[in-house]
Amino acid sequence: QSRSSHQIDAYEAAGAAGLDPWGRLAKSRRVNAERHVLVMLADVYGWRSAAMRSAADRLARECGAITLVPDLFRGESWPGGQPPGGDVYEAWRRGHPGDRVAADIEDTVRA
Repeated sequence: QSRSSHQIDAYEAAGAAGLDPWGRLAKSRRVNAERHVLVMLADVYGWRSAAMRSAADRLARECGAITLVPDLFRGESWPGGQPPGGDVYEAWRRGHPGDRVAADIEDTVRA
């Protein structure tokens, strides 16, 4: 049972089934237990950063696994090129409470 009603966006490497055409996890899809799946947690710059996608592609290629990078910031990752820190960063961080992020991670693992 999902703890969150939010549909989780994710980057997927290795051509895995279970994602809709926009890269969102299909809640009803279960990954074949015969395949290995890695869930890679993005840094503050999020799942859309080129560095994160490159790392996911490399893991998928080298490990022979499906690699998912969920959008833990729900479309509001920290702006690229801007180092995290200061009051503005702390306000941004408070907008992503740990219990909600944990629920999204759990939903990704269960998908």
